[in-house]
Amino acid sequence: MGAELTEVTLLVDGRVADARQAETGLSDLEGAEAGTLPGHLTGNVLDMIQSMWRQDRHGAVRGALRRGPVLTGGGALRPDVTHRIAVRLGAPVRLAGDPSTAVVRGAGLVLDSVLRHHTG
Repeated sequence: MGAELTEVTLLVDGRVADARQAETGLSDLEGAEAGTLPGHLTGNVLDMIQSMWRQDRHGAVRGALRRGPVLTGGGALRPDVTHRIAVRLGAPVRLAGDPSTAVVRGAGLVLDSVLRHHTG
């Protein structure tokens, strides 16, 4: 959950199996009535997960939810948002190490891997 965008990605064996995104983020919380927008953000996350669930033929979403989703981005640092997600999913929620930079670090690892593959 970033400033302008919220994404849900399902990884299976380290590969992207499914992904969804909504153009709602933390910047939308500024000036919002207390309590309304965190519910809107979590609703978007839950809608995206349910959409994945409906298309999941191999139980990957169910398995991921048993382990608990890993949250990244600035939204992972918002207890009001993370608590709502955990309660609504009925699953433990885990935070990535240093959630505010996890996406950038992950993108760097992917880029490094691609560059090594093409030059090696």
